[in-house]
Amino acid sequence: MSWWSGLSKREKLLLSIMGGLIAVLAVSLLIIRPVTDYNQQAGQNLTAAQNLSRMVDQAAIAASMQERASVTPESLRGVITRSAQQAGLRWINIRTNQEEQSLTISFSVAPAGDFFVWLQELQVQHGIIVREARLSDTRNNDGTIDASVTFAQGS
Repeated sequence: MSWWSGLSKREKLLLSIMGGLIAVLAVSLLIIRPVTDYNQQAGQNLTAAQNLSRMVDQAAIAASMQERASVTPESLRGVITRSAQQAGLRWINIRTNQEEQSLTISFSVAPAGDFFVWLQELQVQHGIIVREARLSDTRNNDGTIDASVTFAQGS
């Protein structure tokens, strides 16, 4: 402290100003700049993540469309019969129409709930659409239907 008291008023003022400037510089370099850089980097990361998300969505859509397009009339029968078996549905007749690239499958005494869930899964998972359907109640009062459905590959 004796050193400080030995300084002139002007020297004390200049040293105080220099100390203040050093403090401002230290706050700027140690606090403000890292926070600003972090925010800027976060913004860039967000933009990159959004772009990546869009690319993944587009790739998923393209893959889904390619998978749907890969169902040929021959494999249409396989997809439909395999999924019907997995759903616990039993068909009584299957007819393939090569000209229209469609398949007609008939069911007798099929549980209505399982039948409609199966139709929805075919459309969502495989892009297979119902071109025509004829449904009738079996009159067994047990929630079963008789059905004849014509399927085609969706676009």
